[in-house]
Amino acid sequence: MQSIVRISNIPDGFESLLQESLAENFNFLGRLKSEYLSLENTFNKCGEELFGVFCGNNLIAIGGINQQSPSIARLRRFYVSPTRRQQGVGSLLLKHIELNAFQCFEVIVLNTDTDKASMFYEAHSYTKVNENGITHRKHRST
Repeated sequence: MQSIVRISNIPDGFESLLQESLAENFNFLGRLKSEYLSLENTFNKCGEELFGVFCGNNLIAIGGINQQSPSIARLRRFYVSPTRRQQGVGSLLLKHIELNAFQCFEVIVLNTDTDKASMFYEAHSYTKVNENGITHRKHRST
């Protein structure tokens, strides 16, 4: 059974997910950990949240929203364990994050540098853009 939980501390199982991400040459979970521990980014500003997807006690995905401006949120540190991809986990987490974010923000932006991630976001109605540090954006439906 999968459950999505709001994270207020680095959860048990994070190190395993971190190691999987490093094996894929992704360092953003390392940044999440260092920024969280240094209190630089604890996802605690207005509208900000960090979520984990758990299967039992195992953390299998993580992602959050930071406030970029009063009306714009930035999707951050979104990662799904390689063994759980193509099973709907990423879509489940993204929809949950969007549901929460669009209660406070008009737009969600993100930056990705892989074609697979780009295709994932575009399949979820994100528009590809080429702006300073932003590759995709999605507007709240009215």
